Amino acid sequence: MNGTLLIRIKKAFNRLLFNLFNNKKDTVDEDMFLDQWTQAFKHEAGVFNGLYGGLQKIVDGKAKNPKAVIAEWWTRARYQWENEPIIEISRKYMENVDDNKCVYIGKLLLKAAYDADISKEDNKEIILDEVSARAYLEWNGNEIFLGDKVKVITPAWYQCNRVIEQGHCEILEESNSRLTN
Repeated sequence: MNGTLLIRIKKAFNRLLFNLFNNKKDTVDEDMFLDQWTQAFKHEAGVFNGLYGGLQKIVDGKAKNPKAVIAEWWTRARYQWENEPIIEISRKYMENVDDNKCVYIGKLLLKAAYDADISKEDNKEIILDEVSARAYLEWNGNEIFLGDKVKVITPAWYQCNRVIEQGHCEILEESNSRLTN
């Protein structure tokens, strides 16, 4: 009986060591992934124009087709950085993804984006300044001006006060400084 118990304890200990090693390896891979993507975003954030909002929708559970967003992300990355280390590091994360893995990848990519000073407009209503006036298109096709108060429909994304993905808005109140004829 003691021999059987000893064997069970030894097997459990070996499983524990195996799991610890694999978790450590995954953490190292994840750290390399985040480092590579943070550097990529710092230098080439515009490559993914139009996809940051898609990532946010994946993470929020609102994306209609999360695999398509990740596939487009992966296609642009491979085109931009062919034969670079970022591609090999990213391959295991971005190829053959399922919906659950899409959420995980979305979270990793958004973390890397935030680490590269990429952020989205968090306010629901804003008064347009020099930067935000370039960041938004009016939902109904109307022209927007500095000082207009707008409702944010889809948020713009910025990096160091530079627009990297335009958003959409709706005019709530026109500014008094608009030129009139």
